[in-house]
Amino acid sequence: MLYKNPNASIAERVNDLLSQMNLSEKLAQLGAQWLILDENGDHRDRDLEMGSHETKKPIQERLKHGVGQITRPLGTRSVSPEEGVKALNSLQHYLVNHTRLGIPALSHEECLVG
Repeated sequence: MLYKNPNASIAERVNDLLSQMNLSEKLAQLGAQWLILDENGDHRDRDLEMGSHETKKPIQERLKHGVGQITRPLGTRSVSPEEGVKALNSLQHYLVNHTRLGIPALSHEECLVG
């Protein structure tokens, strides 16, 4: 797979990856999941008071095509740096090793108070 070759140009890698992606995988890269990550891979949904309360698909089903962004993977609760890195790495390991193209997610966190 050319897109995984660091010696290829960025343009070549991007073109190769896009040519291999199906529509579901492309759409998944536009989306985000807001999960409570676990270092053992037991990731859970967040209960959002203003969010939808309808039943969601299981997390593994929602991640099967990948995901573009993990929103606030460590925010909204106290997590030690070591635990947080292990939890995020657990999710990245899943995405790289258990999705068809192995694309890791971007991690987005907020720093509103400093």
